[in-house]
Amino acid sequence: MLKYWNSKKHMVDVRNDSFCECTSIMEYLLKNDKSIESHIGAEVLGPILFGFCKYIHNIKNQHNLERLFFLSRDGFIIKRAYEILFPEDIQSIGVLYVSRHSVILPLLAKANNYDDLIKTVLPLLKDGSLNYLAKLCNIDKDNFEAFIIKNNLKKEQRVNAIDSKQKEYFYNFIMENCKDRLSSSYSVFKNYLLQEKFNGNIGIVDIGWNGTIQHGLSGYTNEQDNVNGIYLGTRCFFKYTQNQKNKMFSYLFSPGVNEEFSTMGRFTAECFDVLFAYPYEGTNLGHEDINGLIKPIVDTSEYGEYSVKFIEKYQKAALLFIQEICNRGLKYEIEIDPQMIMNTYYSFAVTPSLKTLKPFDSMVINDGPIEKKLTCMHSVFYYMTHPSVFKQDFKNNICKIWFLKWLLKIPLPYYKILKMLTKKGVKSEMQILAEAVE
Repeated sequence: MLKYWNSKKHMVDVRNDSFCECTSIMEYLLKNDKSIESHIGAEVLGPILFGFCKYIHNIKNQHNLERLFFLSRDGFIIKRAYEILFPEDIQSIGVLYVSRHSVILPLLAKANNYDDLIKTVLPLLKDGSLNYLAKLCNIDKDNFEAFIIKNNLKKEQRVNAIDSKQKEYFYNFIMENCKDRLSSSYSVFKNYLLQEKFNGNIGIVDIGWNGTIQHGLSGYTNEQDNVNGIYLGTRCFFKYTQNQKNKMFSYLFSPGVNEEFSTMGRFTAECFDVLFAYPYEGTNLGHEDINGLIKPIVDTSEYGEYSVKFIEKYQKAALLFIQEICNRGLKYEIEIDPQMIMNTYYSFAVTPSLKTLKPFDSMVINDGPIEKKLTCMHSVFYYMTHPSVFKQDFKNNICKIWFLKWLLKIPLPYYKILKMLTKKGVKSEMQILAEAVE
């Protein structure tokens, strides 16, 4: 029996030939393996990958993209699925080792003034403070504090809340301390892109949201190059990252399209990260030149042994789903539209059973010195006696539906409750800062 694909809502909304073919394939794959990992892979991740890869292939052909680059690390499982479906494209696809930090920070070397600097680094400013900006630029703490005192500033002051003279001083301070290092990083990364033949009319593939990396990559390319982004979904509240030349394509949701799915994703954000995770290495920290060959520098993986094995199992099941579609000669006949994905994701992530959440509760994610979980870190009793810990854990958790469901273990409409508590029209601190800068 299927757990996520075969929901009542799904059956009513999208009863069609593609749905039936997918159901048949899932039942075949799950006949002898009924583990939760196989259900997640065959019913949830498999259909997402299949539908997304067909969408990518269509965009590539419609817009005459010369090459596709799948971004590390979320793009690796997408690339494997794409290669199964469209082996004829293998010569025109590749991998690009990047992260928001490794792409954006070197661009600061090209900032001509304070406003340029802030616009460049804005997507990385978690709290919008001068202190966080200094940390991003790896400024010596004592040096920074002496500068703050000398110029009558405060460390927690917002980057858009200083006067023109202070902006000039701060820009000069950053350049004096970072320009050489940033310029070197810029040069190495630009050579990395040349090495990977990142030019022409190209597409990058990632799970998405704000297009930060796409916009950053455009800062390294020539006028005649087009960097097009192909994503699962986009939100895009950084207006300056959008332009007519470098297009953004979204399979599942975008501003004004399927926004309910975008809202679901806000309360289950970590689910996407874990579904598409590459658990063998960490984020890209930068690049280095070794005898003329540019190689990526990667961090250690944030996933432990249990998490690696768990991820491997459901990703393997997802790829088997795609392979079976190909084996049956149905890759062009089956069409999985966003509504199918939305209904299945709703069953899996938005209204999860405790049986679904149990294996994820054992998954610990190491975020530097901090351990994170998709569920809650402590029991109800612990949080009742440590309310400040609950407040902090809930604030930091980016899978809030799972946090509450696993904590309370009762069937409440958590999604509706969270939507009600999130005031409509109230902007996040990052959105307010983005609008102020723009």
